Amino acid sequence: MKLINAYQQIYGKLYGILVFAAFIYFILVGLFWNYIAFRTSGFNLIAVIFTLVFVALLIWKHKLTTLIVGIIGLFFSMISFLDVLAAHNKYKAAVAAKDSEINVMIAFSVINVVLFLLLIFSFMRAHIHNPD
Repeated sequence: MKLINAYQQIYGKLYGILVFAAFIYFILVGLFWNYIAFRTSGFNLIAVIFTLVFVALLIWKHKLTTLIVGIIGLFFSMISFLDVLAAHNKYKAAVAAKDSEINVMIAFSVINVVLFLLLIFSFMRAHIHNPD
């Protein structure tokens, strides 16, 4: 509860909870990515770095680093989202219209884009609220 209160002091009451939830979400995604990578092909350094970055952000609560990670993550999330949409449109005739795997990938990409936008916007809001 102290950690959530610290985020609320930095980002504001609502945005503090949303930023904390975004960090938890990305940590869980990183852990899942590590699990799948280890189960299928072994150690994946990028998955480990992804997870460690969000654990570090969760602990240290540095606003500028959150902005930088948000911008980089938004860039890669947009590329991933556009790639999923392109693949879906390219193979629309080959797959069923209600293919759940494609729908899950689209939903996952949209959630990532929204949460990275939240990280960017929360920095701007926190910087306006408390510019130090």
